[in-house]
Parts: sequence; C-alpha cells; structure tokens
Amino acid sequence: MTNQEIFKGITTAELISYKVSGDNSKELRQEIERRIFLEASSREGKVNNTQLDAQYNG
Repeated sequence: MTNQEIFKGITTAELISYKVSGDNSKELRQEIERRIFLEASSREGKVNNTQLDAQYNG
C-alpha cells in the first residue's frame, strides 16, 4: 500500500495538524512534501492575485 493510498481522503491541513501534534513518521512527512510539491507545480506560471491587488488598488 502506498502513502498516497494510506492518506487518501485526509486533507493536507489535517496531515499538517498530525505533524504539529507530534507525529514524526517518515510516511507522513513524505505525503506532506508530495502534496506541497503538487500544489506548487500547479501554481507555476500563474499570476499572484495579492500582487495584482496591491499594484492596482493601492
């Protein structure tokens, strides 16, 4: 069974809360890193709305 299968259905926020509460398992760390990598990859090349708001709205 893969980490992805183990953590299926659990949100990234929940995984991070497990980590913060003291779960230092290698599998948990790897799954959090995988999800962050996927999210960062999906945002690559997209505009940062916060930056645009500051630029055009003062």
